[in-house]
This record gives sequence, structure tokens and C-alpha cells, in this order.
Amino acid sequence: MTTAGPLVTSPTGATIALGSYINSAECRQLLGISKNTLQRWRASGHGPTAYPIGRLYRYKTSEVIDFIEGKDA
Repeated sequence: MTTAGPLVTSPTGATIALGSYINSAECRQLLGISKNTLQRWRASGHGPTAYPIGRLYRYKTSEVIDFIEGKDA
């Protein structure tokens, strides 16, 4: 985990600690999607905003939760 905080359970049953940002693997777990799907979404501008940090991407936990709840669909 990138930071510790309250826990959230994904549609796939994974439990992830809420923090400021999560990595791609944690984002995929929360969304219940594959690596390829997340890459396609990132390339097409769909899904939660990806923030590049060097060669890695991070996602704001709050934006991922909003996307799941349909607030940013």
C-alpha cells in the first residue's frame, strides 16, 4: 500500500487502505478490471485520472471511489 488509512472493499473482495494515491494494481483491484483494460482506459481518457510519476501511474483514491459510484462516469 502507498499510504495507510480507512479500508475500502472492492467489487472483487480486495481490501485496500484509503490514502492520497494508489498504484495501478490497487486501482485495478478496486475497479475489478484487468491490466489491459486499465491501460486502454488510460489511453482513451476513460476512467479515473492517471497521474504519471516517473514511469509509474498513481490514482487519487477519492477519484477512483467517485468513478465506482458513478459520480465521474
